[in-house]
Amino acid sequence: YNVYNALGTVGAMSILDINKEFIKEGLLDIIVPGRCERVGYKYNIPYEVIIDFAHTPDGLKNILETLKGFAKNRLIAVYGCGGDRDKVKRAELGRIGTEIADLAVITSDNPREEDPMAIIK
Repeated sequence: YNVYNALGTVGAMSILDINKEFIKEGLLDIIVPGRCERVGYKYNIPYEVIIDFAHTPDGLKNILETLKGFAKNRLIAVYGCGGDRDKVKRAELGRIGTEIADLAVITSDNPREEDPMAIIK
């Protein structure tokens, strides 16, 4: 959805006749924490680590397909679902991750009052 927000902003700025180079420079500097955020370089890790808050089937599918296109080797996805919410999405999220990623590690995230293994299953 951040892409749509950016497109709306670009459209509004274009209507206001703001310099396109100014718009371009602003877009190049955007970092949204937890949204396709690169963090591996911060810790000098020899592979790429991306954090994304994808929590819907469509969101997970989009980020994994995008990352798969950039992966130099394997795409390893570590993701989970919080307890006591969104039980109907869990199976679909599991299917998407295992179909797209080379390796999917499914966690229980924050189980709250729910059995962690029930979330993973």
